[in-house]
Amino acid sequence: MPTFNDAVSILASLDSVRSQTFLSYELIIMDDGSTDNTKKIVEDYIEKNKLSSSWHYYHQENSDQLNAIINASRHAHGDYFFILHSDDLLPTKNFLIEATNFIEKNQDYEAYMGD
Repeated sequence: MPTFNDAVSILASLDSVRSQTFLSYELIIMDDGSTDNTKKIVEDYIEKNKLSSSWHYYHQENSDQLNAIINASRHAHGDYFFILHSDDLLPTKNFLIEATNFIEKNQDYEAYMGD
């Protein structure tokens, strides 16, 4: 989850991830040099909800959203990498299950994209 000064919207994004019925994931939040209180909000959320084993917050100097995504990917350990921006929401509580099932049944694609 790349983020930059999204203190106003990031809680809703985090809630949409935490509400997923698919539980075998990690969330990597890469802060691209936010100057608001994004860091405190994220760290408090992770601590309050006891998510530190699978949710990780990193901070980098402001260097562009694409670099935040690239740098976050270096910390990823899973089979799939899904980009959710910190001002976006997952559409349903079953989204990660549905996406994983679709990918596993359609492995001949190199990338998947949604709107």
